[in-house]
Amino acid sequence: METLDQIDIVKKKTARKNYISLASWLEKMRLTFANAMLPSIFPTLETVGYTEARLLELRQKVADMERYIGEHQTAHAHKRGETDQSKKDMKAINTLYSKHRAMAKLIFAENALASSVLKLNVAKRKDYSHWFQDVSNFYAQLALNTELASIAESISITQAVVETQRQQLDLLQEQKNKQRRAAAEAKQTLERRNKAFDQLYPLYSEYIKYAKILLPNNQSLEAIGIKVKSR
Repeated sequence: METLDQIDIVKKKTARKNYISLASWLEKMRLTFANAMLPSIFPTLETVGYTEARLLELRQKVADMERYIGEHQTAHAHKRGETDQSKKDMKAINTLYSKHRAMAKLIFAENALASSVLKLNVAKRKDYSHWFQDVSNFYAQLALNTELASIAESISITQAVVETQRQQLDLLQEQKNKQRRAAAEAKQTLERRNKAFDQLYPLYSEYIKYAKILLPNNQSLEAIGIKVKSR
């Protein structure tokens, strides 16, 4: 007897085997409505409402769908580029911050107040919002507290270095905003693409069903993407 896990694996394999990409569906639809005006097909399907005007409308919907797919691909690539840049910028800042923090922990080991102010006595937080808050605080304290700054200078954390890191943090925030805008645009184009497909697919499916009913085993169906058994 098959176990539930085995059945689940079979279902997943079947789903992968039967999966049809959005691009493949678009090609099927383009082929169908491009050839729907053929003399061997059009007169018969016109009897159930597939007039030239209606077919032109369906072709336009396919063209719109193609445009939406392209827009989403462009937006997704832009989002990926902005995300990669954000990660790169954050990594550069964090590499230097980790070095400075490690040296600060050594030199301020006996200074409980400094360790608390610079947050050296707590674990580093990794999620972006908290990480940014901690790194900003670290360099802000070294910029504003002359006593801490003087000690930090002795381990090469100069005011010039501190200011450069603070500037990089400002630039990172700008980059993060670009990333957020790109992500919002990618989401919007995805929703527009999916909505268009959800509206177009039933229309395509209905046309195919009518064609199969009205032109059973007609070789002309091959022209609109319907496989016909050879006699």
